[in-house]
Amino acid sequence: MTSRIPNHFHFVWLGSRFPLVNQLAIESVLLRCEGAKATLWHTDDLSSETEFDVLRRRPGFFAQRLDARRLRDELEAASAVDETRFDLEDLVATFEALTEPAGRANVARLVILWRHGGVYLDLDTLTLRDFAALREHRGFIGRERIIWPHGSRDRLLYRLVTGQLMGLARNTCARWRVGLRVFPKMEGAYPLALNNAMMGFEPRHPFLAEALGRISEIDTEERRRRYRLGTHLVQEVMRGRDWGLSVRRLPPGACYPLGPVMSRHYFTPLADLGRVADRLLGSSTAVHWYASLAELSTFDQAAIEGDADRTLFGRLCAAVLAESAAEWG
Repeated sequence: MTSRIPNHFHFVWLGSRFPLVNQLAIESVLLRCEGAKATLWHTDDLSSETEFDVLRRRPGFFAQRLDARRLRDELEAASAVDETRFDLEDLVATFEALTEPAGRANVARLVILWRHGGVYLDLDTLTLRDFAALREHRGFIGRERIIWPHGSRDRLLYRLVTGQLMGLARNTCARWRVGLRVFPKMEGAYPLALNNAMMGFEPRHPFLAEALGRISEIDTEERRRRYRLGTHLVQEVMRGRDWGLSVRRLPPGACYPLGPVMSRHYFTPLADLGRVADRLLGSSTAVHWYASLAELSTFDQAAIEGDADRTLFGRLCAAVLAESAAEWG
């Protein structure tokens, strides 16, 4: 079947430092997705960053500076060949006004995917397998097991009792090694919710148009709230109508085999590392390791080599480094 979603992967980075884990996220795509193109959309000058310089020598890698003017150009270019019209000035102003990198990245990824199509991935991901089968769909978004999907805090009993108990159980499982075996037995009780850290769409997909259009309907102050223009927005759009097969909602194992908080186990030493890796990641196309729970800005090659036989994250990163050395030297 001919792929509907372009073999083009997009990453967004807002910041002047570019850590090794970012390089590995992009290299894992170029190594494991045959013929892929990877574009890094970045706001700051990264020319002095060693890891960015390494990527510039990789076949299939491209870099684009990202600012309000560029965002406007992307919206205008796509609108020229599509009857969909947004409040362009409002979208650009929203991008400029947002101060948190996550909020700005949420807006940028929607615009970029609507304009170009392809697969968007956060830089706290590692690709394990080719996305070719997923790109045969018109659109897809990964789902994760969480406690607080959009709207859940509006239900008093859930907010005060159910959610708190679920949080306690998950936190306990995240701290104990035995939690890797215990949590799967209870995870069905945790709601499934879309996460925009991994999603792919054909160009100008109506789901993206709906999401971009809704941004202008959200109160200006509310747009600054954490998750509002990210996971909560895509969850809201999905519930707004029946998207049928035009947007495939992927199971957690596709990208979130360990969800939020439970992702601490990626960094926990494991005696049976190989067996756990096979069990957890056997059906995963990529893994999202949640940078908000792991400070890895100084994580270097020595740390990876030291953890390669101890932790899941070290094992995954070491595999990318080995494949990179074999492919590019």
